[in-house]
Amino acid sequence: MQSEPFATDLLAAMGGIAHAEMLMANQQWAASECEALAERVAAFAAETLARDIQWAAKWARELAREDVAIAVETGQMPHKEVWPLLRELEQLVRQSTNPTGGAHD
Repeated sequence: MQSEPFATDLLAAMGGIAHAEMLMANQQWAASECEALAERVAAFAAETLARDIQWAAKWARELAREDVAIAVETGQMPHKEVWPLLRELEQLVRQSTNPTGGAHD
């Protein structure tokens, strides 16, 4: 009779251990997934930054502003700050090639 409660306690303890191991495995899996996701997000952000810098430099060169292109490529001018400048330069170029401001006769 005494072995029966002991066996029940032992089975309960083993079940508790198995449950704890499962929870730990889930936590390790979740941590691994979070790390993998963070790496994918960082890679995407780096690719986006590189693409934005390339486009800003290309646009600056199309507007004959090699100085701006170099500044963006070397990090002297943040690429997000260059977009308004390039838009303004593009408008100036358009105005200088079309002094009537686009009015039709």
